[in-house]
Amino acid sequence: MAKKWQGSGASAPPTVLVERKAPLLARIAGVAVVLALGGVLLVWGVDLGGRIFGVSRGAPTPEQQLAQVQAELAQMTAERDALQAIVKKAGLPLPGQEAKIVAPEPKPVQEIKP
Repeated sequence: MAKKWQGSGASAPPTVLVERKAPLLARIAGVAVVLALGGVLLVWGVDLGGRIFGVSRGAPTPEQQLAQVQAELAQMTAERDALQAIVKKAGLPLPGQEAKIVAPEPKPVQEIKP
């Protein structure tokens, strides 16, 4: 059987769009989530901007940076000296020095007689 083509002629009913709104509780929850995310992004942006420009804690002056680096250098030098003393006490070679390898005397091999 052949199907007849049904067009939307002048006598066809007009298409009606029905607008459905989300429930009130869902809309309120959506707005709350959007506001919370916006607040988080705002706080994160302010904190990041403060860290970039050194406003939060105040950037250390060159003298403070130099004093900090000198203190770290003194601490590392003391640690290095302590470790070198331990290595010398153990009789091990220091880094960059040749190790004295002392091989034990080989034992004579006994001949096996059949």
